Amino acid sequence: MSELIFLGTGAGDKGMLLQKIKTSALYFDFDGIKFILDPGPGAIVNANLSGLDLTGINGLIVTHPHPDHTADANCLIDALRKPGTFLIAAKKCLIETKMYYPSINKFQQHIPEKIYAVEHGDALRIGDVAFEAVRNSHLDCGLGIKILGKKKIGYVGDGTLDDNQEFYHGMDLIIFNVLIPHGKPSVKGIHTSVDDIIKFLKLTKPKKAIIQHFSIEMIDAGIDKQARIIEKETKVATIAAKDGMKIRL
Repeated sequence: MSELIFLGTGAGDKGMLLQKIKTSALYFDFDGIKFILDPGPGAIVNANLSGLDLTGINGLIVTHPHPDHTADANCLIDALRKPGTFLIAAKKCLIETKMYYPSINKFQQHIPEKIYAVEHGDALRIGDVAFEAVRNSHLDCGLGIKILGKKKIGYVGDGTLDDNQEFYHGMDLIIFNVLIPHGKPSVKGIHTSVDDIIKFLKLTKPKKAIIQHFSIEMIDAGIDKQARIIEKETKVATIAAKDGMKIRL
């Protein structure tokens, strides 16, 4: 049985400093492959608190170079010193740019057996699982990803939703990073809002939605209340993730 564990559900900036909730990181045991997606600060500690054996992971996925998505990545790569391991990373996590040094150190880039530098439109397969990447409007560095096996999972990542509805159509589950509560506008090219998600779900119609990666503003607005608003408006079953929450896929 495939499983998803939310090792943390918080966003960056002030929320990352205050740690009212743990910073976001997602653990997948999916169709025989174990990997962590966007490991923010504390991911290793939180995984151990959840009883996970990190020496058993097969891979790591990093969607963009911001520290609330990459802080524990270089340390986690030490778990990939064995055959059959992989790193899937947005290309901007692996190269030096005007705004970012490599968030995955050059030394660590030589540790996994296979490394995939992905950009918009790229697709790859590992075992029985396919991965596809799509551009997000997030400070010129965001990617979303589909994880396709026995179930179809969409992880939208940080950024505004723009015109990616077709890419995520027909998913069993879509996971949203949401920092702006209902009734407040999104910040174009930076972060999405509950109201953006409502519009998006009406077009994509997944079987289920999960919201996570919460800002302090979302926490203060009530994350369960925000999930209920989304579900009422879209008729899509919607859950507000909690730290340590486990979902069978």
